[in-house]
Amino acid sequence: MGLLSIQVIQVGQKTGGFVSSIKCGYIKVTVPDDGIFYIQTDGFIPLSSTELIKKDRTNFDLRPRVVSVEKEGHKKDVDNLVKTFPVKFEESLNVFALVEHGWLPPPLALSDVYLCDRNVISSFEQVQSGRKSDDYSSVCWWFSFFDSAGDNVFIEMSSVFSALEGEFRKIPTFEEFDDLLNRSNEIISSQLKKVTLTDLSSSYKKGIYDFFFNGNYNREMDFLLSVVPKITRSVSKLNRRLVLDEIIEKARLFGLKPFSHVLVLSISCLFESPTSNFKFARKILKPSLNYTREDGHNCLSDIIFINLLLLHKYFVNKSSVAVTSDLALAYYWSTVTPIVSYDCESFSYMLKISDSVFEDANTDDFSYIMDVMSDL
Repeated sequence: MGLLSIQVIQVGQKTGGFVSSIKCGYIKVTVPDDGIFYIQTDGFIPLSSTELIKKDRTNFDLRPRVVSVEKEGHKKDVDNLVKTFPVKFEESLNVFALVEHGWLPPPLALSDVYLCDRNVISSFEQVQSGRKSDDYSSVCWWFSFFDSAGDNVFIEMSSVFSALEGEFRKIPTFEEFDDLLNRSNEIISSQLKKVTLTDLSSSYKKGIYDFFFNGNYNREMDFLLSVVPKITRSVSKLNRRLVLDEIIEKARLFGLKPFSHVLVLSISCLFESPTSNFKFARKILKPSLNYTREDGHNCLSDIIFINLLLLHKYFVNKSSVAVTSDLALAYYWSTVTPIVSYDCESFSYMLKISDSVFEDANTDDFSYIMDVMSDL
C-alpha cells in the first residue's frame, strides 16, 4: 500500500464571525490490484524526536486517525482506526509544526491557527526577493499546501513571535515590535493568498509585549550569564552533582520557577552524552566562556516561542500550533510535555520530561534532578 497524495480539504470553517472546530484531511491511497481509496482523517498521530534527526527527511511513516473510507463513491464510516502509511514527499522536511506530544509537517497539523517563527517568515521574504536557496524554497513548498486547499478553508497565521524576537539580538522596543509585526504580516500576505492574518488589538500587543519582557526575561538572562560558563565544556561524571547543585542555587538566587526551560536546558548540557547523536540543548543555548546578553537573547527567544504557544493554546485557541525551522527547538519540544496551570495572578507550567533530555543521567541522577527542580 502506498500513499499517493495528501490534500488539506478543510482546516476550519468560518461562519457567522466564528471559527468552528471542523478539521479534516483527505488522503488518496492506491492498493495494488484493489484500486484507489479516499481516506478522511481528523488528525495525525504526532511524530517523535527521533524522526526529526534521521538523515532522510523525505520518507516518513504517517499515522492518520481514520474517520471514513471511500471507494468508487461508496463511503464507510470508521471509528478510532489508526493506520500507518509510508510516505515519500517531494521536498525534504525542514519546517516543523509543534503539536501536543510531538511534531508534524505543517499542513498535516490540521490546525486553525499557526504561530510562525522568524525563520519561516524570513524564508518567505528571501524567496520573494528572488534569492535562490533549496532551504528557502522547501519551506515555501510545505506552506503551498494551504493555498491549494478548498475555498471553504479558514487558516489563520500570526507573526507576533517573529516581531517579539526582534532583529538585533536584543529586546526590541515596543515601536520596533509593532513595526516588525506589520512588515511580517505583509510578507505572509504576499506569500499565502488564502491565509487570514491574526488581528491584534493595541491592548493585546502591549499586553503580550509586557508579559514577556517585563517578567521572567531579566531573571532568566541573569541566570544564563551566571551558569552557562559552567557548562560550556563537558563536566566529568564525578563532578556533575556538584555543578548541578551550583546551577540549582543560581536558579534559586535569580528566582526561577521550577522546570524553567533555561534550567532544564542547562542541566541537559551538563548531563549530555559524549556520544550523543544530536546535542539539542547545546544548539539552543550555544554556550561559550564569553557568553553575552546577545547570546542569551537568542536562547530566550526560543523559550518565548514555546511559552507563547502554551499561552495561545490556553487562552486563544487550543488547536494552535507553532511552526519553526529550528530543528533543535523542535527536538526539545518533542521530549517534554508541558502541564499548564493558571490562576488570576500567574501563568505557569510543569514539565513531564523524557529520559532523553538528560541523556547520560542514570536512574539516581534523574530522580535527583527532578527532585531539586521541584523544590525550587
